[in-house]
Amino acid sequence: MNSAIRCIMKTIGQEIWERQITGETAGDTIMDVPVDTVKRHRVYGVFTVQTFEWFEKVGISEQADAVLFTNEQITMTSQIEYLSEVYEIHKEIVDNYYLMDKGYTYLLRLKGRHIG
Repeated sequence: MNSAIRCIMKTIGQEIWERQITGETAGDTIMDVPVDTVKRHRVYGVFTVQTFEWFEKVGISEQADAVLFTNEQITMTSQIEYLSEVYEIHKEIVDNYYLMDKGYTYLLRLKGRHIG
């Protein structure tokens, strides 16, 4: 996306976090149990709850709980945190706009909930 859109996303974008979960051990032996470590990274973008009418308008037939538009690519194994709710990334759609930079659309599901 061009710099004007990046500026708008950083100015009016909601507080969205990418949660990168890694396993780290406390010791050096094989018997040590890995402990999940969560690193949070601020994502600038637009987060919206999915509605059937919205998906019908943009021509996406996939079902999801929410949609995230951003100009930075997110690791598919990460989770998205917004307003104390945690979402899993279901699908990534790369948007190549004419005369603009690349953008990303992510279809999200609430963590632990699977549709269809």
